[in-house]
Amino acid sequence: MLREIVFLLSLCLAAPAVSGATIYRWVDAQGRAHFGDQPGPGAAQIPDRAMPASDTQAPSASADCEAARQRLQQYWDAESIIEEDALGQRRTLDAVQHAQLLERTQARVRDTCGADSQ
Repeated sequence: MLREIVFLLSLCLAAPAVSGATIYRWVDAQGRAHFGDQPGPGAAQIPDRAMPASDTQAPSASADCEAARQRLQQYWDAESIIEEDALGQRRTLDAVQHAQLLERTQARVRDTCGADSQ
């Protein structure tokens, strides 16, 4: 119960910035899904549907919306998310950081799919 309260509270306090980093997904030996900016064992890259620069042709809005929703669902389903910095140091996001990532991704869904989308 406390975990859910901390999670919901951190969602309310999270910053709305959205990262455009490449995201990888893999499943560990216990069957838990993990996400990170560096590939883990057997990782698959999740397609990045970042908004293109103004001088390039934009992909369809519905494809961007669907990709944003899929990424949000993957983050919701993940038991843990691991990031790796430029020096190869890995860190697992704690509950607050995971909540912040979810909030940023929810903001991305709202921006991409419209204000009424979730």
